[in-house]
Amino acid sequence: MVEKEVKLLLDENDYFALLAQFEWHERLVQVNHYYVDNLYALVREKISVRVRSVNNCLFLQIKQPIHIDDALHIKEEYEESIASIPSIITSDKLHSVTGQCFGNAFLIGHLETTRHIFKLSDSVTLFLDKNLYLGKVDYEVEIEFSDDEFDLTEFLLRFRIKSHRGAQGKYSRFMALARS
Repeated sequence: MVEKEVKLLLDENDYFALLAQFEWHERLVQVNHYYVDNLYALVREKISVRVRSVNNCLFLQIKQPIHIDDALHIKEEYEESIASIPSIITSDKLHSVTGQCFGNAFLIGHLETTRHIFKLSDSVTLFLDKNLYLGKVDYEVEIEFSDDEFDLTEFLLRFRIKSHRGAQGKYSRFMALARS
């Protein structure tokens, strides 16, 4: 599946202002358990490997970038349901999904997200996230869309979103902090 989204970091004030603008359709807590290989090749290739825990379900998810341009992220996403959180994702599994050779990927930590969801239309969904990881808190808005005519500038103006710093994905932000 191809995922198209815009990711924007927010400051705390902008987060709470946006939170107050909508009657959110859903609120959930999800935990991403992150993996990395010994040589950090997955990080260099911007391939995120995680197990997501949400609503008492676990999903192995692997995302490969197709195109990243500041806030715009287009990725190929692989997902399968799994029964437990493994300590290792094998190199064979990574190869079967990505077509590339990596070593085994090892569990290194997790990030917890409190997520608010608002469906703007059939083709646009808004996610407002508060993320906790490695002693850090950050805030972001993700706009996931399937319509190629999506206009980010019009969207930001319409909903008075002031912060428009393009954000790295959660995996990249987690890994940057984990390696520092």
